[in-house]
Amino acid sequence: MDPSCAVAVTNQFDDELFIRVDNSSREHPSDNTCRPEEPPLTTRGTEFKPFEVPFRAPEVRPLPNTPLALFETFIPLSLVEKWVQWTNQKPFSRYSTPSRYSRRLNWTPTTSGEVYLWLAALIYIGIHRERRIQDHWKTYSLCTQRPSHAIGRFMTYDRFQLLFQNIRLCDPEKTLSSEFDRIDEWSNHIQQSSLSLYQPGSLIAIDECMIRYTGRSKETTKVPNKPIPVGYKVWVVAQRGYFLSWIWHLPKKAMGPVAGLMRRKRPGEIYLNPTQSVVPALTSLLPEQLYHVFLDNLFSSPSLFLALRQRGIGATGTARTNCGIDKLLTQHKAADAKGQLNWPWGTLKSIPTPDNLVNQLAWKDNALVLMLSTVHTGRQLEQRIRRRPASLTKPQQKAIKREFGDDPIKQLPVPTATAE
Repeated sequence: MDPSCAVAVTNQFDDELFIRVDNSSREHPSDNTCRPEEPPLTTRGTEFKPFEVPFRAPEVRPLPNTPLALFETFIPLSLVEKWVQWTNQKPFSRYSTPSRYSRRLNWTPTTSGEVYLWLAALIYIGIHRERRIQDHWKTYSLCTQRPSHAIGRFMTYDRFQLLFQNIRLCDPEKTLSSEFDRIDEWSNHIQQSSLSLYQPGSLIAIDECMIRYTGRSKETTKVPNKPIPVGYKVWVVAQRGYFLSWIWHLPKKAMGPVAGLMRRKRPGEIYLNPTQSVVPALTSLLPEQLYHVFLDNLFSSPSLFLALRQRGIGATGTARTNCGIDKLLTQHKAADAKGQLNWPWGTLKSIPTPDNLVNQLAWKDNALVLMLSTVHTGRQLEQRIRRRPASLTKPQQKAIKREFGDDPIKQLPVPTATAE
């Protein structure tokens, strides 16, 4: 693609940010998840100007008085009543003649109370695992030594499966643009409820998450070498393990899940790839205040960090050599991989970008770690307990091997950028 003629689209969450694909490479041909791919910087600034983000602790707001009331905050009766109406209105997607023993022959209209029971059983099954779902309805015997589960007293297995297969979470007459439209109303309500009970602190993280699903779907994604390699991918902003907001990943949408209207590429503007674009989109869903977001090298590039800084968001993250980071640091990384860098453990060097707004860091740990930050200068250190790596056979591990010697554990100074 000729960069001078490249087409871009706006970010639907921020119409001053634009998305293009000629500055990135796809992780997989069938998925639009992209990594930055930009030439290394050959010019530098003089002195990095850190973006100040005062630390702010998160705050849990007053919770409902009972666990049931808290549960109903996320699944209100008004929403369940809609599900009941839609399910009873059109319980089956296909109206072919059922077989002689089909569960459909036993269908009766459901109620709000029954749907709440079904949800409770679904949560219980997720916590108390068995080899098969139907095993939760099996009774204890001396021969099988199987645990007894109480859910069978409230709902039969056949009824549970009928609801599982046929419950409708959206209007059956609604036209859907993606499979996620079926659950958008509930998903949006959960996000609003999450933020109504929790005031986020200043430190947040954004990453991809996977929801296991191996059935037929146009929206599933394959991510090899992950704990959940196949399923639905979700872009999440979280704090201390608490999900604040999320955006569904649309693998077939060329310009990504937050793409807006098309427009012609113009010089001098900040363009992000489809994957990077979810970062400012997610931060825009949070209460308006200063944040410091932590990212991994799937997202990090000087362009993204500058765009976040312009929007009042500090950022720190690991970086790849082809993300547009300084050329000297990419050369150091290549030398380290061959065991030719010879930096002592803990050595840290920083180079500001030409505008002095993004700091480019290289820190010698087990290997040379490249980082970007708009917050950290690289001079802040914190003491941390570190364990000697189990294997020290790679060429780039000579420095950490010398640092630990025969000690299995040491207290060592590490950059605050890596400790937070």
